Amino acid sequence: MPAGWDQRFLRTRRLAAGTPVLHDHSLVSWMKVQQRLVQVLEARLDTDSREDVRLRLLGEFALSAWRCGARNWVAGRGPDGYDQRRGHGGTKTLTHRIEEAFDATRKALLWI
Repeated sequence: MPAGWDQRFLRTRRLAAGTPVLHDHSLVSWMKVQQRLVQVLEARLDTDSREDVRLRLLGEFALSAWRCGARNWVAGRGPDGYDQRRGHGGTKTLTHRIEEAFDATRKALLWI
């Protein structure tokens, strides 16, 4: 990410959280990113997601893990000694929070 990306991301999240139309736009944008991710997977794996639900599930899980990790970073939450102040630690801590969320995905599926 370019320099200052993390601070722009935090400011954008705060603005969207307090502005319903921007929040809704953000949700629609996520859906479009997820659709694009599935399209890329279809092309790379030569598989139709209408026939193989795993591609759509993979898109859902990947974007969900990213969102959960980003939310934890923005809120300053996490289970370890990484910087736990709201949005601090830059992209290094953000990456760590996203990795935690990806790791938790398998455990969550096995938990139920």
